[in-house]
Amino acid sequence: MIAHPDCTYIANSGVCWLDKDIARWKKLYSACDFFKLFLNHSCEKIVIENPIPHKYGLSWIGKKYSQTIQPYQFGHLETKRTCLWLKGVNPLVETNNVKAEMDLLPKSQSNRLHYLPPKPDRWKQRSRTFQGIADAMAMQWGGS
Repeated sequence: MIAHPDCTYIANSGVCWLDKDIARWKKLYSACDFFKLFLNHSCEKIVIENPIPHKYGLSWIGKKYSQTIQPYQFGHLETKRTCLWLKGVNPLVETNNVKAEMDLLPKSQSNRLHYLPPKPDRWKQRSRTFQGIADAMAMQWGGS
């Protein structure tokens, strides 16, 4: 099972909103409970993908991620640190590290997702899985 639970209330990028909207705390606990359904599932092979969690989310989930990956490790000239919680599978191995090339780009390009302006579909663009990462997952974990 490869799960991509909603990160809206768990991700470090949203921690600043917890103190601005008290209702988000309840949503955080619900999101973490949903996350733990995947984490504690009886399936032999589990991968859960999510951005870096804030300390409250990580504490409520109760288990630190197994690995972090970056798009540039899989052929994309961008950064977006992503966590993987792994059970029964090996860590993902990078397939095409282009970090040296990416480091030559302006930050506005290499950190494009971070600098996206607010708009209704921003969340869709920021939550997209990069094709190189998806291909590596399929190659390394598919059929095993």
